[in-house]
Amino acid sequence: MTTTLQVTRPRTTIGATGRWRVSTATSTYVVDLDAGTATRTPRTVRVPAIRGDREPVRLRSVALAALGQPLVLVLERSSGSLTLRRSTPVREIVRIDGPVAAPGR
Repeated sequence: MTTTLQVTRPRTTIGATGRWRVSTATSTYVVDLDAGTATRTPRTVRVPAIRGDREPVRLRSVALAALGQPLVLVLERSSGSLTLRRSTPVREIVRIDGPVAAPGR
């Protein structure tokens, strides 16, 4: 099976530092390992909204981030409770250095 990514710096996993745009089948995540945050933006209005969409949420750990696999994040809510976030399969991983525009803008 051949996978073609239309990005300038394709990756199969995220690194240990930096900011990463992780696109899944239904959403786009910005995972900022330096700031310790993750932000989810649904790709279409047909994707159900979940708590914390479009807002940076404290990132405790990245359990899995690999092409073809679900993105699995451990997030900490403002209440201190931990949430395990499991996405649809990852389609693209790109390291980003500058500001990120929301999808569709």
